[in-house]
Amino acid sequence: NENFILDSTRIFMKAFHLLLFNGSFIFPECILIFGLILLLMIDLTLIKKIHLGYISSLPQV
Repeated sequence: NENFILDSTRIFMKAFHLLLFNGSFIFPECILIFGLILLLMIDLTLIKKIHLGYISSLPQV
């Protein structure tokens, strides 16, 4: 899952690089939507880690 996030970040950075330096036109809405999806994936990953850490710290009955 973290590799997927890293790959997505690389793709996003390549698209952003094309937009800035090659003069290609990429719709800003697409970049915005992709960024929001990327943030959502990162948030979900962090929530899972925090949740699992909380469960493992509970006393065993």
